[in-house]
Parts: sequence; C-alpha cells; structure tokens
Amino acid sequence: LQLDQAKWGIPDYGDRTMDYAQAVAILKSEYFSKRRIHLYETHGAAGSGLIPNAQEFPYIALGEIEHSPVSGNQEEEFVQLVNLNDVAVDVSGWTLGGGANMEIPAGSVIAAKDNLYLARSTQDFRARTVAPKGSMSLLVIGDYEGHISPTEDVHLFDAEGDLVATTGDLIVVPRNFIAGETASCSVLQGTPGGFVSLVYSLAGAGSTPTPWGDLGLAPPVRLAGQERADLTGQFEFTALLPAAITGKTVWIQAVDMSSREFSEVAEVSIP
Repeated sequence: LQLDQAKWGIPDYGDRTMDYAQAVAILKSEYFSKRRIHLYETHGAAGSGLIPNAQEFPYIALGEIEHSPVSGNQEEEFVQLVNLNDVAVDVSGWTLGGGANMEIPAGSVIAAKDNLYLARSTQDFRARTVAPKGSMSLLVIGDYEGHISPTEDVHLFDAEGDLVATTGDLIVVPRNFIAGETASCSVLQGTPGGFVSLVYSLAGAGSTPTPWGDLGLAPPVRLAGQERADLTGQFEFTALLPAAITGKTVWIQAVDMSSREFSEVAEVSIP
C-alpha cells in the first residue's frame, strides 16, 4: 500500500483525506459484503436465478440450426442453444463439435428459459435481414470455426467432455458411475414426448431378442427405468449405485418405444 501510494499519490477526486489503507478497509468491510449479497442472494438461485448453484448434469438443447441462410452468405450461419430449465445454466468451457467447432468462453450463462446463439460470424449475424438478427436483444457469441452442411450433425459437449445434445441418432450418455454415489444416464434424440426405456446387463454385450429386433446386450437384461422424453427427445435417469457393484462393468442401452430404435451399447466400468 505504501509503495502504491508513493507511486500514484492520493487521487485528486473524491475524499482526498483518505489514504490507501483506509480505502482498502472500506472495500473489505462495506463493498465486498454488499456485492456478495447482490451476486449470491439477489441474483443467486433463491433470487433471480441469474447465477445458478453448481449443477451436476445440466441439460441444454439444440434449437434452430441455420446451415443454409436465405441470403446465400454462409457467414450468417448459427446454432441456437436452448435452456429449458427453470434455472440459469453456466456453459463456460462447453464445446461445439461436428460441422462447427468452438469452445464457449468463460462467463457464458444462459438464463432460465432463454437462448444463446453461437454464430459463425457475430458481425454477419448482426447484419442478417431476417430473424434472428441484430437489434433483437439476443445473447450471441462467436465466432465458431467451420461451416455446417445440411447433412452434418452438430454436437454439444459440457466442460467435462460429456455429450449434452446432438442432432445424431438415439444415444445414451452415462455419467458418474461410482459405487455409493448417484449415477446419471442421459438419453438423447428420443421421440419427443414418447416413452424411452433404459435397459442394462451385467453379463456383457451380446444379443437378446425383442419383438422389435435384437438388443445388443447379453441376457439377463434388466430394466433400469422408463420415462417420457421431453419436447426435445431427452430424459435423465438417476440412481444410487450400491457399494457392492464396485469393480463390475455394466452395459447399457436405450430403447425408443415409439420409433422402436435402439441406441448403441454404452460400456461402463465402475471403480
């Protein structure tokens, strides 16, 4: 403090009788405590929800994907991310893959029931003549690498590298398979509003006949649960893994009861 004051002196505005030590003490005793209340209470999960609590498995959906702008300018491409949750979701460090590639910068938060647009070029996005475009108070981040063709899939991964959303086929994404803890399985690309079954085997991959074709699991096959997918075709299944399952491997598969489509088998070793 003394070195700072010797170099910079006392500012010629405000209270000139206050030295650096007094100013720092005021910051600690008055400003920071009020700022903390503003951030974590006023805008925290119990307040506006703009700053969410830590979320284990937040879900963000892929919305509109503009791969063929009507203007013919491919720089106007974008990928819309949709937060269907009742709370804000921090997407810092999440990545876009497939036809477009980018890492979402730190500090990126999608408010509850709101959207984020990832743009090929933010400048060209603002210049679009049709919605979404500039002057619409939209949250837009760019610029991603690559161009999206109509036949390319787009994938969204969280900061841990787990798949969160995709335009590809039915897929099951297991997370946190640790004995004694709560494990999660996300099922993506199911029939919107339709039922999806999650089945598993401890005997390995193999073949088990069903009325709709053969599962990729060796018998006996057990039902972990059946849920109705949301409007994006996603659902989340969670369960507490017993301690006795330590060291085992589980093979998991999702079955879309509406389309009768099977996901690829996911193999998970439990430490």
